[in-house]
Amino acid sequence: MADPEKYWPGGIPSHVRCHDNPIDDDTAEEEVKGWQLFLEENATPLDSGSQEQTPTVTRRRQLVEEWATMSQDTRDSYQERAPLRASCGWFPAELAANEKNHHPDAECSLIIPEPISPRNWALWTKIRILLYNHDGEEHGTLWGGSGDTTTTICRHNPAGPNPVTIDGYNFWSYVEAAIFENMAMTSTGTVIFHCWYSAFFADQETLDTGLLVLCEFENNGSISSSGRICPVFTKDINNFMVGLGKPAHSLIEGDMWISGEEAPPGDMERPILEILSTLAESGFFDPNGRGAELWREDIMSYAPGYLEMEEAGCGMVVDYDHDNFME
Repeated sequence: MADPEKYWPGGIPSHVRCHDNPIDDDTAEEEVKGWQLFLEENATPLDSGSQEQTPTVTRRRQLVEEWATMSQDTRDSYQERAPLRASCGWFPAELAANEKNHHPDAECSLIIPEPISPRNWALWTKIRILLYNHDGEEHGTLWGGSGDTTTTICRHNPAGPNPVTIDGYNFWSYVEAAIFENMAMTSTGTVIFHCWYSAFFADQETLDTGLLVLCEFENNGSISSSGRICPVFTKDINNFMVGLGKPAHSLIEGDMWISGEEAPPGDMERPILEILSTLAESGFFDPNGRGAELWREDIMSYAPGYLEMEEAGCGMVVDYDHDNFME
């Protein structure tokens, strides 16, 4: 059974959906002010005298569904009475989410059908190895965190789409548990997002070709721009986005890191050292010429036992335990 703290029991109702088009940032506060008044007046259920208290996550879902299904005339009446607030992210504090409501957060999310096949598990293991430093200058993941905080698997709601899709990522992240810190609802009863992030994803094409997806989203959850990125470039891209505040679309449109159809790594069923060698030969990797023996030492440090298992498995390790990944 899916955890009701994270997943909408029975799946998110079909009448709860994202706004069809992005909303101009200048009008977002106006668009959600009726919803905010509705929350203010209805945060506590009318039967609050009941001895059995409604869980906050349940109440948030009830409010989302009520707003989505009420008549347009009723929504309009809230809109007409509502004050314009300073932020479209305002909501009553008693409706705040807790850490149990959030899906695991990471720099790169795997989005593929579940259950994960042995082949896909072997390929995902190689992607994770590529997301570590192999330049001899730094140790650990390219983002500087531990292995279990830089990647995660998007686990779908058993009653929802399988897999979670990239363009449905924000809907899955924030609507399953109705997280008002990130979502709001419009005057017509649809969902928009007021706090979201650009993100790296690994999908089936990533596993087959070794190229991640970098996406930037609109405030209705749709993809505004995306491009295929070699994993070894993610460190530089992340530094530009986080350190210098560069928007993802400027990096994608700049085309400096975007990979074409023939870009390496290529066939991901090859042994990991062959994949790294291809990257080095193409100028994507190892500008200092450290070579295969030092890459081998890196991999032995980051993924103990992996190379021995890969040799025994002819390039594919279908059952590597990811708990073995080190910083």
